[in-house]
Amino acid sequence: MVNYDPRWLDNLCLAGVIGWGRISPHPAWLSATDATAPRRVIPTTAAPITFFLRESAEWLPQALETKCVEEQVLVQCLSPEAQRLRAILAEKGAVFTADLQRLSELTKLQTTTALWELATAGLAAADGFDQLRAMMDPRRKSAAVAQTAAVSLRKRAAARTTAGRWSLLGESSNAGKPAIGFHPADAAAKQRVAIAAAKQYAAALDAHARILLCRYGVLFRELLARESNAPKWRDLVPILRRLEARGEIRGGRFISGAFGEQFALPEVIEQLRAARREAPTRANEPPITVAAADALNLAGILVPGERVSAIPGRTLQFLNGVVVEEESAIIPAPKLKRQRSMADLLRADAIVPRAAHPAAAPGLFS
Repeated sequence: MVNYDPRWLDNLCLAGVIGWGRISPHPAWLSATDATAPRRVIPTTAAPITFFLRESAEWLPQALETKCVEEQVLVQCLSPEAQRLRAILAEKGAVFTADLQRLSELTKLQTTTALWELATAGLAAADGFDQLRAMMDPRRKSAAVAQTAAVSLRKRAAARTTAGRWSLLGESSNAGKPAIGFHPADAAAKQRVAIAAAKQYAAALDAHARILLCRYGVLFRELLARESNAPKWRDLVPILRRLEARGEIRGGRFISGAFGEQFALPEVIEQLRAARREAPTRANEPPITVAAADALNLAGILVPGERVSAIPGRTLQFLNGVVVEEESAIIPAPKLKRQRSMADLLRADAIVPRAAHPAAAPGLFS
């Protein structure tokens, strides 16, 4: 975004307009089933997290339940510090970092590391996004986390206000489910539990469908290739048909080349017709640059060509709906000016191609 100010995101988070969190846990939690050697995750700048509008977050409990880590794995792999903070958050609700440190009797480093573990497992998130920035970027830690006596009260208050409070993300993954050993006294109680779970699931699917419709305008099966946390297409189709029957959306064939049913917002249909009429007059327009992480990066899905990974800093250009150029923010390694031996030169030649395109290092949110 042009002239983007990070404080915009912080203000929206602290005002309760949007929230953030890791919906799909880090892969380390899915493979860490050995209690003798649990795999740890450390802070990193690669953080594929989810931002969501709180007013339309009916899908969140169902998504967390689907992607949640098994409780047995959490008990085995969470550190004692993380389990202690999880218990405090479950009992107290939203708590500031300084209060968590006081209640748990942990050091600042232990508290930060434990909160990072809970964030990677999709268990906790903070009101403000600055908490995650402070963990990922060590240069921000002194400004956002340090609460020493030498720091003025004004600076400490500003840091806490920006950070916000930590709380458990969404509802419990066992919400709406009967506990182990639960035997309702009559069939009506069991029926009420089943009805509540069905309503929650239907509300989650409806929210997912509306979000995807607002994001793409036209929705069909191929677009779900870009949505790792979206429900299955077979689950969305009944909801979309119901919205069509109500007259809220339209069904038909709007995009050529895509198979199966298609659904679109009414206002989008008019925009598609206008774009088709104006296509001959816009043939000489300059290319449109789109970030690779944008939802419009449909190269290899709808647009011919290879898939373009959503790497931060990478962009691609569209001209009349076709990818014409890719740009990458990867900077090649600088050349060394010192004299090197023949062995060093041969070794350098062997590793230059790999250095020019470094692989992403696995970390917290990779």
